[in-house]
Amino acid sequence: GMPMDAYLRMASLSPWVPCPDVVARRMLDVAQAGGTTVHYDLGCGDGRVNFHALDTYAVLSTTGIDIDPSMVRRADDRLARRHPRPANVEFVTADLLDDAQASDLWTRMGSSDSSPGDTVITCYFVEEALQKIRPLLERHCGGSRSRRQDGGRIRVVTCGYEMRGWDAKWSE
Repeated sequence: GMPMDAYLRMASLSPWVPCPDVVARRMLDVAQAGGTTVHYDLGCGDGRVNFHALDTYAVLSTTGIDIDPSMVRRADDRLARRHPRPANVEFVTADLLDDAQASDLWTRMGSSDSSPGDTVITCYFVEEALQKIRPLLERHCGGSRSRRQDGGRIRVVTCGYEMRGWDAKWSE
């Protein structure tokens, strides 16, 4: 491990708190994830929301993105234990606020080329982190309820905190 102050600097968006299974499933229920969904989990930690998306909702694909390489290794280790290894799951180490590291990921999230159906983005961040991510979601994905040119939809589900400044379609 690393010293706590170093970890907190690195995990500036949100320290990792495991998302309870019931919460992970609820986020994916609310997002109406299913067989035509391309899913992204921002701040994926050990990948548990991605595995729910895969196993319970049979999404087309799921990508987990985390700033902490040790968390991404944990997610990859979980994936490696699966036989056969699913081809439609990917874990990526990236700082979503760093354009050099994340611009390709943001482009993929907002693009209809990578998603023939709907795109679902889940995130479990503290409020301050959501406010840092919000302009990027708005720029690349059109905000909370955008329609792509092909008619596919992008749905963003936040957990724990609402996205201030967005008109929530649903909250619980």
